[in-house]
Amino acid sequence: MATLLRSMGSKRQDERILNDVRRQITWQSDIQSEEIGIQVKGGMVFLDGTVETRLEKLEAEKAAKAADGVSSVTNDIQVLPKAERTDAEIQGNVSAGLRAVLCVLEKLPAVTVRGGVVVLEGTVRWSFQRTSAERAADAVIGVRGVSNRISVGRSVRAAIEPMTSDQSANSMLLLGGEVVRPLVEERPVLAAAS
Repeated sequence: MATLLRSMGSKRQDERILNDVRRQITWQSDIQSEEIGIQVKGGMVFLDGTVETRLEKLEAEKAAKAADGVSSVTNDIQVLPKAERTDAEIQGNVSAGLRAVLCVLEKLPAVTVRGGVVVLEGTVRWSFQRTSAERAADAVIGVRGVSNRISVGRSVRAAIEPMTSDQSANSMLLLGGEVVRPLVEERPVLAAAS
């Protein structure tokens, strides 16, 4: 009897998780495909079906993981564009996507494509810029994988302004998203990245 009750509770839990995952996937604006299959067994989510972009596949997995009660996600979704794309077409679309996020990137990375796998190379100042470039490539139809070889540099362009000891006592600066504490050296005081 206890085993039967546990089994019924587990089934209800799996049904709730299934509905939550469906809802999460439906709410994701980056997921256009209606061909994603979802199964749940014992809190484990299994995704299959087809999508046109790698971004859709990654976002479906992320959405499934966001549902309460999910213990693991197996993502067997296949990225299959409706029409075959050449590497040159993919490269052109990735470059266009990167130009669209140029305000985030500052400088375009080098893009090469072989067999649908995109290789991004270059240097950026912040990790979010590296992630933005990869996401732009993932969103292109026909991309089967992304090798993100963009390195993150540690240059901080900070204007160093003299300040007195009184001004620096409890001061902190926010430079490019990092908290920088002033370095006190007699007078004047210089702000330096830690």
